[in-house]
Amino acid sequence: MACQRKIAVLGASGLLGKAIFNRFCKEPGGAEGVFAIPWSEIGVPDVGADLHHLESYLEKKLGDLSAVDFVIANGLIGSADIDQLMYSNLEFPRNLIRAVWRHAGSRFVTFGTIHERFFAARSHNPYFMSKYSLSQWISEFDAQYPLTHRILHLRLHTLYGLPLHPRMFLWQIAEALKSNTPFRMSSGEQLREYHHVDDIAECVCRLCRKQWNWEPILEINSGEAMRLKDLAAAIFREFNREHLLLIGDIPAGEGENKSEIFNRTNDGILPSSRKPLAGVIDTLRQYLNMDASPGRENTPNP
Repeated sequence: MACQRKIAVLGASGLLGKAIFNRFCKEPGGAEGVFAIPWSEIGVPDVGADLHHLESYLEKKLGDLSAVDFVIANGLIGSADIDQLMYSNLEFPRNLIRAVWRHAGSRFVTFGTIHERFFAARSHNPYFMSKYSLSQWISEFDAQYPLTHRILHLRLHTLYGLPLHPRMFLWQIAEALKSNTPFRMSSGEQLREYHHVDDIAECVCRLCRKQWNWEPILEINSGEAMRLKDLAAAIFREFNREHLLLIGDIPAGEGENKSEIFNRTNDGILPSSRKPLAGVIDTLRQYLNMDASPGRENTPNP
């Protein structure tokens, strides 16, 4: 699909949202049709929690809403305030879809995590549960209303890119390397796919060029899973710090995936040129050679 549609990116200051916004701006004439919707304006309850106010705000910002792809990349990973986390990750995207869906050409992309699939993991993690609740609501809403092929909830794996976030496994490794201090981790049997944020941004751009014929829940898998212990060992070996790595020194999180490897997403949606281990090591090398400031949004700590 030629991108004559408008693209509205929510959460454009976070790691994922910023990468998506920048990628769309590189399209021919893209900057004219790409809008960053600031959370500071739309996320406040008197706008975001009122469907009429939300629709009015978006019409003022975007004009006609019937040819807009809403990329809802805002969200919280962890928060001491569970109500705030649930509002950002569940209630707000739900409100936006309910406010706009009657504009027949509007489409919606939301983001979740592959951990939604694992009952034990989401039972112990409010972030996972908020994303699972959103995906359940989307499936129900899609079945109830004529929204066929207008909503995609993308279940992502672990993202990486700069700036690293302090909740990330990679940031913790980077700090150990930087300070030359021991790195204590679990047994590392957990399986993870690592995806560079720019590759996911490209994936979203490709999706928005197409007619959608997928079910509302779409997993974005590379099929290139690694065990965390193998990832950590390769990193510390690359930086000649193997003596710092203490595998099995702390317990693993409950409900972790230790056995399931996912099939690669088809249809040429996900770029395949970047290998995860090489990409992670390159990103860590860049981080260690610069003054990086932590970002505000990212995926959960593995």
